[in-house]
Amino acid sequence: MPPLLEHEVHYDWIAFVRFRDSDTGAFTKYFGKVAGEDKYKHRGIECRQRSSPSYIDDAQKALIRAVDAYRDPEAVCEELQSWVD
Repeated sequence: MPPLLEHEVHYDWIAFVRFRDSDTGAFTKYFGKVAGEDKYKHRGIECRQRSSPSYIDDAQKALIRAVDAYRDPEAVCEELQSWVD
């Protein structure tokens, strides 16, 4: 039987993170914008892990906000470049 999905909240958009060695997405690793709120949900990614340095946490959350604001890969890559620099 396939795994069941549990409804958690409505999202304006959601992105499932793929497995490292596959093109399929993991149901336990995702981020998305909560519908009707200025809030994001993060599950299974670095910004949720206590072992991640605060710099990584801040950068990943900034990139997620850039995805929401621009919906353009080039703009998100520019945001990433600013964190790398």
